Amino acid sequence: MLSHVAGESGDKLVVVEVWKSKADQEEFMKSQLGPAFEKANVSQPTRVEWFRQAGEMHRH
Repeated sequence: MLSHVAGESGDKLVVVEVWKSKADQEEFMKSQLGPAFEKANVSQPTRVEWFRQAGEMHRH
């Protein structure tokens, strides 16, 4: 994971992440976050959307 931010939108939690690849995110969900959700009795995300990165911005 390269970046992660989260915030509320009405009664929902919205999470935006930047990953090096879709495969990296899927492996993280399968091996780490998915089992943690299950152990905590928390629902899996109900919606996942992927966007192609349009550019980069770096602040120094």
